[in-house]
Amino acid sequence: MTLAARYLCARTLDTAPAHSAPPGPGEVELAPAYVGICGTDLHIFHGDMDARVSAPAVLGHEMAGRVVRCGPDVTDWRPGDAVTVMPLRWDDTCPACQGGSTSASTWISSASTLPARCSSAGRYPPP
Repeated sequence: MTLAARYLCARTLDTAPAHSAPPGPGEVELAPAYVGICGTDLHIFHGDMDARVSAPAVLGHEMAGRVVRCGPDVTDWRPGDAVTVMPLRWDDTCPACQGGSTSASTWISSASTLPARCSSAGRYPPP
């Protein structure tokens, strides 16, 4: 059984089982080996982002691990492959991206704002 660390409210975490369905098209399931806590996670933990984060929220979107299962249409990854996760997606078309500053993209999404299955619970769509 996999456990996920979850944010409940300011300065309060718990652990709960992380259930996963088989990966869908273009997704892989990961077995996390190491999960980092970043500055955003600390702001969440301190309650500074409650307007943007719904509890319970699974923290830890910066991670490394191994591929467990691959969904349909995944051709570049195999179970057992070692991976690190880039938790941000950007559009490559805005001025920030064109200038090489993808972390300042006007269209950026973070895995930490996606459903719990896209975090330390273990499922990500590969790049």
